Amino acid sequence: SDGHMYSHLINPKTGSARVFTTREAVLLGRDGSKGDALATAFMFMNDEERLSVANKEDFKYAIYDYSATFKGWSYMSEGLNIIPKKTNK
Repeated sequence: SDGHMYSHLINPKTGSARVFTTREAVLLGRDGSKGDALATAFMFMNDEERLSVANKEDFKYAIYDYSATFKGWSYMSEGLNIIPKKTNK
């Protein structure tokens, strides 16, 4: 292992598994099927692309990122509140 976390998602532009810092994309809108597809696509988009698509498709969204220097919600649409899951220690 090279120390990287690889996803089961394949980048359609490169044809290879991607090393992710974005671990989760949560979308909220009227069309659950479209939201599911967009959540996958959001894993490959940059911040500007995500915001543009979310506005066009009328979705709110949140992005959870994880790296050596940051772990947490890096973006959350206004009015969208996600409560962190409690963990048992």
